[in-house]
Amino acid sequence: MSIMQPITVESLPGGFHRISLFEKTVYLRISVCSRRKNSLDEELEELGERTGVTIAIIPLSMTSIPQIVQGALHFIIYKKEFSRFKNKGLLLLMLSTGYTQISKALSKARDLFEGSLEYYLVELAEEPPVEPGWQASINGEYCKPLKKLEQVGVSDFTPLVKNLHALLEMI
Repeated sequence: MSIMQPITVESLPGGFHRISLFEKTVYLRISVCSRRKNSLDEELEELGERTGVTIAIIPLSMTSIPQIVQGALHFIIYKKEFSRFKNKGLLLLMLSTGYTQISKALSKARDLFEGSLEYYLVELAEEPPVEPGWQASINGEYCKPLKKLEQVGVSDFTPLVKNLHALLEMI
């Protein structure tokens, strides 16, 4: 008798990953990017928006890769409960860091962004990555996609109670 793995992570071309948790699947790319602008808001503006792709900039010292994966899964699983959020990137940041108040999450992200040289660029979608929307966001000169998400497993989510508690407060 085999035990079903609740989470699977599969690498795709271009630094993308297909992450499945039971019946839900998300497409995620996490890149480490060099800061080009002086503020978080300017950096986000430079990236622009794309249809069907949620983008978040998260300072490296603000979270970890398992927290980002967990935040991405919660984003998709509970998206109906969060329909009031207009800024989906901010919601993804909050779910990935455990913050429940928008002002505190933004203030901390801005402070940490200004004090660091690199950040995580998190791109999330429910549909598989296709040109040009996904590829347009990555500039190899400034950003390098992470390729080791396959190592994220069930045991990585055990200590993430803080984020789960924050999620329950928000929904």
